[in-house]
Amino acid sequence: MQTVELWRRRVGHARAWPLLLLSIAVVWTAAVPARPGAELRHSKAVGTAPAGGLPLLPSGPEGPVPFGAYSTRLAYTPEWDRLWPVSEVADVVVRFGDAEPRFVFWRGTSYIPCWATQRGAWFTNEFFERRGGPASGTTSMVEPMSDKQCRYSSVRILENTDARVAVSGNRPSHTSLSQIKWQPYAEDRRSRTWIMMHGMSKIEAAQLVPLAASWLHPAELKVVRGAFTSSGYDPVQRAYILDNRSSGRASRLQLELSATGESPVVNPAFVIRNWGTANARLALDGRLVEQGSDFRVGHVSTLEGSDLVFWVRTRALRPVRLALSPK
Repeated sequence: MQTVELWRRRVGHARAWPLLLLSIAVVWTAAVPARPGAELRHSKAVGTAPAGGLPLLPSGPEGPVPFGAYSTRLAYTPEWDRLWPVSEVADVVVRFGDAEPRFVFWRGTSYIPCWATQRGAWFTNEFFERRGGPASGTTSMVEPMSDKQCRYSSVRILENTDARVAVSGNRPSHTSLSQIKWQPYAEDRRSRTWIMMHGMSKIEAAQLVPLAASWLHPAELKVVRGAFTSSGYDPVQRAYILDNRSSGRASRLQLELSATGESPVVNPAFVIRNWGTANARLALDGRLVEQGSDFRVGHVSTLEGSDLVFWVRTRALRPVRLALSPK
């Protein structure tokens, strides 16, 4: 599982507005749709102490759970829980069906997003400290773990479909691998933005190279047929972006991804803005792909209409044709 994390830092200011975007599967998706606000009940087995050890950090119940983001209240220990008079939807856990790990936004870590396994191993990037001063109203370094009472930190689910999950976290600062130097993704007079794809996997590093290449050097997308315009690849969303020119009326669309060894295709995702509310049927290189584990579809409602998000399980080092039609 991978996520793309976006950090936006206001220049000369000690606050940041990070946005965490998840397009999830076995490279961004799994199982059936989950609904925003759905509860993930805490299991008695979670948070209990191993023999002679400390309680494990809470990450939700054992066993498979449909892919999606779940609002929940993660229980830790009775003593710790009594200090938090919060609702039953105070935390967020992103699950990937029967796959581990899970992505956790918990009050106990000031909503710093963490990859967590059921056996208690947790991973997150180190903290990027922000300097204080008169402009920020602080007198010392500011970082997310300083917000122990979550006065400034919060989390909310932005999207929750069968094809993609998007979660937004607001924290006093953000997490990053600050010892790694790389150019901002975007920059203006007031802010700088960095993005990073990261995750947790049992796969050997060499086997992840094609995935990284598909994000860093995405295959070119061509609209072969249809009343659609391509805006190319958006690394923040880890998806190709298209616009429907037919005023929200879904119609046939043919695409080609010009995959090569340097720009491979690995489980691509697509966002078609203003597609409409129709479902979708997909043919990959002339072969019909049923909706399910290899083809996931979601709709995102906006004030302007309804966008289609879809994800396809496929790998290629040569050109790939996709034909999409309303269903």
